[in-house]
Amino acid sequence: MLERDSSRLEIESASVSVIRERVGIRLEETYPSSTHLGITLGQVFFTEPHYPTNEGTDGSGYFIRLDANQRLIGGPEWRATARGAYLFEQIYDSDEKEDDTKLHSVSAGIQLSGNITPWITLSGAADVGTLTGIQRISASTPTRRDAKWDETVGGQLTVEFNVEQGGYVGLSAGTGISRSVILYFERRV
Repeated sequence: MLERDSSRLEIESASVSVIRERVGIRLEETYPSSTHLGITLGQVFFTEPHYPTNEGTDGSGYFIRLDANQRLIGGPEWRATARGAYLFEQIYDSDEKEDDTKLHSVSAGIQLSGNITPWITLSGAADVGTLTGIQRISASTPTRRDAKWDETVGGQLTVEFNVEQGGYVGLSAGTGISRSVILYFERRV
């Protein structure tokens, strides 16, 4: 999975653009054919390209995403799914290992999916959520900055291509908590 998203966080009363890029591996398990539980682990790269000071604005770390999806109605050709996710990101400054940023994101929503052809699936989703965090800077005067994202409603559009038996390539674009583009490769067995 390759993922890039952009958010505007409120840090110390200033609106700051942040970019997070993630590379990860996802494991998913299906229970009684309609409940999917997943975990994604990986590396996150973080930058604040236009922050007034350059303290603690670039770094990398790790992320953990937990998610659950429950099919509400539908069959093999179309379906409506309830979904929820929690994302934790721990980012360390590239220069100062004592500087760090912790971000928490929680979201829930509804997704509609349908098979356009046997090889293409199109999905649309509406989500509500929150993104909060803490940034600690250990400069000459240690600083703690709270961060939050005010936009709570968003959407996502996804197209999946079936490239072989059980193999998929997906491209997803979203807005709301974060403006994101995700490219993923899956094998379902």
